[in-house]
Amino acid sequence: MSILLQVPVILGRARVPPLPACHIRNIPSRTVHSRLELSSWIRSRRENCRVTASKPQSATSAAPAAPSTQAIREEDPDYEHVLVANGTGMQLSFLGTSSDNPTTVRGEGCTALRNLRSVWLFDCGEDTQRSLLTHPYLRPGKIDRIFISCRCPQTVLGLPGVLCTISAARNMDSVSSDIPVHIYGPAGIAEFLRGMLLLSDTFLGMPVIVHELVGRPLGEPERQPRSVNRRAQLWHMALPPDQLNEDGYYDARPQPFRQRARTRSHKAGFDPRANVRPLPLPSPGDPGKQDSDPASFTWTFLCDEEFMVTAFSLPAPEPTWGYVVTESARAGHLDPKRALDLGVQRGAAFTRLKDGFSVVGVGPDGEEIQVDPAQVISPDLPGRKVGIMGCAADTLPAAIHLDAADVLVHPATLAAADREAGGTSGLAGARLAGKLALQAKVQTLLLTGFPSRKPSAAVQDDDVESSACLLQDSQMREAAVRIAKGSNTGGTVLAADEMHAVCVERRAIKPH
Repeated sequence: MSILLQVPVILGRARVPPLPACHIRNIPSRTVHSRLELSSWIRSRRENCRVTASKPQSATSAAPAAPSTQAIREEDPDYEHVLVANGTGMQLSFLGTSSDNPTTVRGEGCTALRNLRSVWLFDCGEDTQRSLLTHPYLRPGKIDRIFISCRCPQTVLGLPGVLCTISAARNMDSVSSDIPVHIYGPAGIAEFLRGMLLLSDTFLGMPVIVHELVGRPLGEPERQPRSVNRRAQLWHMALPPDQLNEDGYYDARPQPFRQRARTRSHKAGFDPRANVRPLPLPSPGDPGKQDSDPASFTWTFLCDEEFMVTAFSLPAPEPTWGYVVTESARAGHLDPKRALDLGVQRGAAFTRLKDGFSVVGVGPDGEEIQVDPAQVISPDLPGRKVGIMGCAADTLPAAIHLDAADVLVHPATLAAADREAGGTSGLAGARLAGKLALQAKVQTLLLTGFPSRKPSAAVQDDDVESSACLLQDSQMREAAVRIAKGSNTGGTVLAADEMHAVCVERRAIKPH
């Protein structure tokens, strides 16, 4: 699995745009004598800087989860075009990487996952709206799912503004105006949005359905959407856990909202023409079960034939969730030359082999030879798995859901409520992230959610203040990576930065 990092061309928050950590570390100390000179040096480097990436020093592993190629692609002249085209089909962009308060170089937490069809947001902190508008290749009109990890200001304050931005972008395209935006998260989000949108008398051009995750069985009437704000087209639904759901999962595939409200969701299927293997959906649950452990509850959303998202609770003072995005496997490729050598005729026989049936070929002497699909078709291409954790006191129980994940996005700090209760502050979450990545055999760990640091009060000049923030931010990112590597010896550890992108590629498979 290989990933690509981009230093963005467009940055809308910092007066002095952030540079890669390697640029900060390579400052010649003998030529920089003051913060003002440092500020000028950073601006000159930013003006002359092309899109580059720094190669991380990954720790070695005796038994990696899966074979991987080079982790970073450096100085690729077509790099920006690859990111815009999203050739890998799965891309992570970081719109905010601060854990508590926004700074001049970091906004509050928000991670965007971009596939070939749409864009999903994980958490929606304050100032996410402006980050979306200044992002070079994320289109707000493509956002149709938002996943909230907890009910704290750092994850929900940006929701009203983002919904207005999506509505404005959808109004320009009448085709997508009726596609609803689904929001998943803890109880209370629908009431928060209802009050904010009602107070501001906001009109939204598309339906917004808030799915609140509850830990009890629900009847069919309770699972139906109900309107809470007609002008804003805001709807509310409650979802039981998979263990107490008679279907075993929630069918969240795109379809007209009003039609979905009238008809019952049908069973999952897949299109064999797309060579997409069925997703490993949970088995049906028992709504009458009384001895279920709430800590083991999961909520599974079948988003389409290619992706499903699994939510699970994390131990924290406030209800907190983590999310795992699972992609379906793809069928292997047929080797036509080998099939012809085995006497298989082109046409219907090739189709039957792709469908998994054996066919009869003709040998050199005219004898019949049974040809099995495994002889001419390569192994299935495994799907990718990405985990995104919320700020919790302990995320190690999530290892069972992150088994051999390709990428894990984890905050570098613990939950704020846990720190107030006497927990370890600072970058304690980085150490926890390293342990989780090692235990779950994660290939690449991406640290986000860094604490805010303010420069000295003696600093008065705005440019110098931004430069000081950049230096402190770079040192903090390096420290977080160093702490995480101390606990993780099984994969790559990187620190996410504002407006950076990570392209997740499929794992390599061994040929015949």
